[in-house]
Amino acid sequence: MNKAPYASEIEEIETSSIWGGRLPEKAITVLFGESGTGKSTLARHLVCCLTNGTALPDGQQLPAPVGVIWISNEEDTQSVLVPQLRKCGADLSKVRILSKIKPEVSQVGEASERKFDAANRRDLAALRQAIWDNPEDNIGLVIIDAARGMGSKSISYPKPCREMLEGLQKVAEETSVAILLLHHTNRRSSSKTPIDRIAGSGEMYNFPRCVLMLTKDESDDNKIILSVPKPFLCTAPPPITYRQEAGEIEFLQGIIPEKVQEWEEAEAVKLDEAIMCLLSKAPGKPFAVRQVAAATKHNYDAVAKQLQRLHQAGKVEKPAYGYYCVSSNSSSVAKVGHVQVPAPNPQAVPGGGKVRVQVSN
Repeated sequence: MNKAPYASEIEEIETSSIWGGRLPEKAITVLFGESGTGKSTLARHLVCCLTNGTALPDGQQLPAPVGVIWISNEEDTQSVLVPQLRKCGADLSKVRILSKIKPEVSQVGEASERKFDAANRRDLAALRQAIWDNPEDNIGLVIIDAARGMGSKSISYPKPCREMLEGLQKVAEETSVAILLLHHTNRRSSSKTPIDRIAGSGEMYNFPRCVLMLTKDESDDNKIILSVPKPFLCTAPPPITYRQEAGEIEFLQGIIPEKVQEWEEAEAVKLDEAIMCLLSKAPGKPFAVRQVAAATKHNYDAVAKQLQRLHQAGKVEKPAYGYYCVSSNSSSVAKVGHVQVPAPNPQAVPGGGKVRVQVSN
């Protein structure tokens, strides 16, 4: 007889993201928007950032380069996809293409090569193998462009759509990657509600852990807003805006400065609590900044600044340069209160300067 365990008996697992607040690991994220908003171009820019280990559009820093698997069912890989990835500056040695499947054991009547099919268990197994093939690739993101052609089943109906999404979700959970599906809006819908605007079955919105949306700025068609109508286990991060003009994308910052400040303050409080939780497990033991950064899975510089603020506030001690701890005389550590962080400069672009990438027609 099966016995349902108590929640207190279940070991908790920390959640992490490739791009904080937007691309959770072990989960599916859908990026949808109407034609002309630059879904594929934005995805290529993310590949450039990840494979080179450079700052993401909102300034978040990566601890190390991340490999990518790209599955395309709309663009020819030799004449379009690879040249565009090269043009935007992606490290092609860290990008694997799985648009075509060559079955190792062909069935009667089966083609020697065909498109990737998310409804086929063997193709999902091939995706797992591609992620695990070479650990040095550090594959962290799988991009499928576009969702409507990801499998032999239709995404217009709930059951087949959910079956394919469940298969991809299982792969994400088993391999700890983030899976990003590029998808289109429903042209027939005049509703501004995200779930009504996303094309296909409602499962395309309900099932994924996170949903991103691209919309044109009502005051300027050249401005595209990236928002998060369905965030994953967090407060929705502030929108990011980029401008499309003369065949280029230019990321902008400071469109909604109060939202940026609100997001950064919330993240600072979360980081403070994570730091205090770690240090309080071993009172009196000094921790190096790099140890705290690794344990909390945050950027080194961000952790160093937060530790300095906590030290100035008298929350932690600094027994040696670069080392921090809580007093061994205290048996418990109170929950950390709100820590003020400076408001962002509305004119500044995180990561340093403007970022431009080409837009394909």
